[in-house]
Amino acid sequence: MNLRPDFVPERTCWFNRLHPVARTSAIVVTGFTAIVYDKFPLLFATFSLATIGAAISIDKLRWLGIRLLGLTLAIVPFLLYLILYVPEAGARPSSFAPHVSWYGAEQAGKMVLRMTTLFLLGSTLFAGKQFERLTKILSPLPVVGKLATMPLLTLNYLQLFLKELSQLRISLRVRGFRNKMSWHAYHTASAVLGSLIVRSVDRAERVNHALRARGFTGTFPNWAPPRWQWGDTVTFVLSICCLTVVSIQKAGLL
Repeated sequence: MNLRPDFVPERTCWFNRLHPVARTSAIVVTGFTAIVYDKFPLLFATFSLATIGAAISIDKLRWLGIRLLGLTLAIVPFLLYLILYVPEAGARPSSFAPHVSWYGAEQAGKMVLRMTTLFLLGSTLFAGKQFERLTKILSPLPVVGKLATMPLLTLNYLQLFLKELSQLRISLRVRGFRNKMSWHAYHTASAVLGSLIVRSVDRAERVNHALRARGFTGTFPNWAPPRWQWGDTVTFVLSICCLTVVSIQKAGLL
């Protein structure tokens, strides 16, 4: 059963051929370091690793660039606020007049690096069939398996929901509908929302009956589990060592 959500195009490379557990451990450790640490050298290092991982894992870099541009435009207001209105470290805000704050600019730079790193790591984690492979490996576990199966089903049918919403928008525009602040527009939007809800409930019932008819018990069988190789061992050991060093240094023991 293939439930691969086509959100992120996948490229055939050595990193994507790693065992899902070793691959996910490297991504999680990099993201943990980017979240925990607040120093520019480590943020630049995690950003570089995330960029390299995304470049070799994702097939269409244009796809990635468009979404990075959207993320940048979304956080521009927050960056402007940090640069123009946040006072210097230890100083009290004197007025609400805009002024350039070097402390705010530093925080804005850290925010850009951290958010970009997490976005690249998330895109790498969900590239192609990687999330499906990880889910099938975790399926035999009692509780974790069910928790891992639910996001996979959700992502798959979220993709169908967005596709159906796009088709409804196209059909409305073909029929001359324009989104304006009027009662007619509100009535049409509520009708479309109701139609989507009814269709989603109907699809959920059909999927439930189909899964039960096929003997689904809450987890997906993994007929061809990936083999653990020496490259997976090296990646996993390095990830654990980096996580240990980061945790000890953050605790102040080094």
